[in-house]
Amino acid sequence: MRVVVLTYCRNAALLYGTLLVFKTIRVGFPNAEIHVVDNCSLPETRQAIEELARANGCKFRQFHKEVAHHDFIEYVLNTFTGTVVFLDPDVVFWEACEHWSFPQLMAGRLIPRFQDEFSGTVTRERLHTSFLWVQDSEALTGAIRALKARYWDFKPFQPFTFFEEGRWHRFDAGASLLAAIKDRCYVFGERELGAYDHLMLGSHLDVVMPRLSPADAERVQQAHAWAQGDFGRLKGIWRLQDEYFARRRVG
Repeated sequence: MRVVVLTYCRNAALLYGTLLVFKTIRVGFPNAEIHVVDNCSLPETRQAIEELARANGCKFRQFHKEVAHHDFIEYVLNTFTGTVVFLDPDVVFWEACEHWSFPQLMAGRLIPRFQDEFSGTVTRERLHTSFLWVQDSEALTGAIRALKARYWDFKPFQPFTFFEEGRWHRFDAGASLLAAIKDRCYVFGERELGAYDHLMLGSHLDVVMPRLSPADAERVQQAHAWAQGDFGRLKGIWRLQDEYFARRRVG
């Protein structure tokens, strides 16, 4: 098993979101081989990221040129064999996860089709890449190759936006792949969702906040305050996030 974390800090005031995973990563994955790749964060934040990565026994690599998230995912899948787990840096773990196993090609938290305030689009459902479990990278890349052999311009992880029948729609990272192989994916249930939480907006809070409703912005701001202090209060925040998606869900 290999766990891969792509860190990214574009605003030093949000560094806490980039470093959050290091508080508990060895709770979730006590023995796994963990790779931390910094995606060209601000120079003044890189030392803190590297120090915490190495303090947790992670392998560390510094990118000096930013890469697109979807390109990075495909690169990793084509580089590593066996089980690969992708994590965002703003996740926290409450219990061990590395003993999990899934017969499906991918597993993760399902984000439903919803009207997204930030992008102004109907965002299609996907398995969120904040904690994306690929049981066998060779099996998944083989399935992708088979799809590309028939649909040559299929891009499984690349986000894109399009206009159709009077509305803007968006496929975020991995949404195209879920649509193509949904019957071969596992959706996290309460067992998995109870083992960790995802802060959300750990790197882009300042950009997204102005587009949220006042009530939703207040809840997000509270969560980020907890992440900077008593992060244990984040436990179970996925339920509040699910309430948000349910309110904005599009059939």
